[in-house]
This record gives sequence, C-alpha cells and structure tokens, in this order.
Amino acid sequence: MPYVEGQTIHDADSHVMELPGTINRYIDPKFRDAFVAKTGRKDVLPEWFAKAAAQQEDPEFRAGAEANILLRKNYEALGAFRAEDRPATLDHLGFASQLVFTTACLSNFGLEQMGEVELALETARAHNRMMTEFCSVDRRLLATGYVPLIDRARAPQIAREAIALGAKALVIPSRHPPGFSPSHVELDPLWALAQKAGLPILFHVGGEEKMHRDYLENGLPFVKDIHGGDEN
Repeated sequence: MPYVEGQTIHDADSHVMELPGTINRYIDPKFRDAFVAKTGRKDVLPEWFAKAAAQQEDPEFRAGAEANILLRKNYEALGAFRAEDRPATLDHLGFASQLVFTTACLSNFGLEQMGEVELALETARAHNRMMTEFCSVDRRLLATGYVPLIDRARAPQIAREAIALGAKALVIPSRHPPGFSPSHVELDPLWALAQKAGLPILFHVGGEEKMHRDYLENGLPFVKDIHGGDEN
C-alpha cells in the first residue's frame, strides 16, 4: 500500500546520491584528466561507498525496501543511485512526480570560482547528461539541468542542450559568477529561452559559501539536520 493515497503529491526536492566518480563517465574524454587534476574526483569507490553499493545488491536488504521506505535515507534509500530502482520508490511513496537534483555536483566542483571556464562548462554538460539519463527511466522523474553563468554568451547554449536532453528545470549557481551579477543584461537570452520553454529557474543550497561556524556557537549542542549531521 502506498504511503500517500487519495492525494496528488509532487516531490520538489529529491536527489540522486551519486557514487564517487559517477560524473567522470559523462565528461568528454578530452577533459577527464583535467577534471581529476583540478577536483581530485577520481572514478573509484572508497571502502564505505563500495559497501553501500554492495548493500543495494543484497537480496535480503532489498526485500525490506518497501517496509523501510520512510526510514532508509541517503545511500541506503531505494533508488538512491540505481536509476532502475527509483520508479519503485515512487510507487511505494505514492508520489506523482519527483524533481530530481544532483548531490555531488551542486557547486559544479568549484570550477567557476577557480576561473576554469572551459572545464566548468564541460562539467555542467556532463552533469546534464548524467541527470537526464538517470531520470529517463520514468516520466515521473523530472531532471534538473545546470547552467553556469560564468560565460554569458554560452549560457543559453548549455540551457538549450539541457532542454533537448529532457531537463524539466534549470538550476543556476546560488552564488554570483566571478565579476558580475546574475542580473547582467547579457544573460537576458537565457531567461527568454527558459520562458519560451516554460521551465522554472532554480537555485539549490549547496553551491554557496557556508555560514561561519561561529554563528552556531550558542552554548548549546549543534542541531542535527535530517541526515543526522550538524554541518548544514
């Protein structure tokens, strides 16, 4: 029996919990070595992630997926990183759709702040290929595409490519590009493209500078977030 019945629920903040190195497979081979050199993100599975991947293959663990649909989070969740499992998650929850975001790529790996324009643009394209492929398994999964603003002339082209791939929303950086505002007039073609396509422009927490930790020092224990950590 689904968690939700008799209502129409659209989940506006679901995520892919990518295993390390997932993005590498979508980056143009000409850029892969440079990407690893600049970000340190190799296509390897450290021990903890290897265990998480193996757990999702374990028949006994998988047998409890529906009963634990509200309890298992992050990499333990059904469909966390296996696209073929995500439709069952929607069935068990009873949701009409999920807007799906990346987890590992929220800041575009800091490449825009490094001034690595070409690498930032290619990594954004790789992200868009990754997200639309993940969501292609079920029409209820709505992929978000990422559009860097660092190159004002090419931002509309990346958005156009993301839309052609099947993105249902466009994410822009939640911090301003180096040297100019997101309201710069040369970005008007980007907003016009999104308007014509009928797609929303989104921000997502995670691509910005964190609040200084001193703000949290109030003499009381740190408040845990929904993932069990206090770092957010």
